[in-house]
Amino acid sequence: MAKQVKTVTGPNYHRLTVRLTEKDFERLEYWSSKINTSINEFIPIILDRWIAIENGNYELSTLEQKRLNQLIDVVKGLSIDIQNQGRIMSAGFESLTQLTKGDNYLFDSYEDGEF
Repeated sequence: MAKQVKTVTGPNYHRLTVRLTEKDFERLEYWSSKINTSINEFIPIILDRWIAIENGNYELSTLEQKRLNQLIDVVKGLSIDIQNQGRIMSAGFESLTQLTKGDNYLFDSYEDGEF
């Protein structure tokens, strides 16, 4: 059983009776002892954390941060690849339109066709 370190009473506190299964009680007891606190002190901690999670205010674990950064890098790389492909396509079509006009960028403008 978890240690009952201190009891806080007063006008700002309310007594609560909770009915738990044996398994849930053991889990509550285990996690409260894990952070070295009593079950009575652990319940407000759980409540605060649950509210923070529901509000979206929680810290990402290291693995989640690494995966998120990896996905951001991949998207950034794909964006650069698409921009490069767009430039290549534009340059290719520009070359084709110049060839159909009769201009050829392969010939120098000062050559007259003689060897």
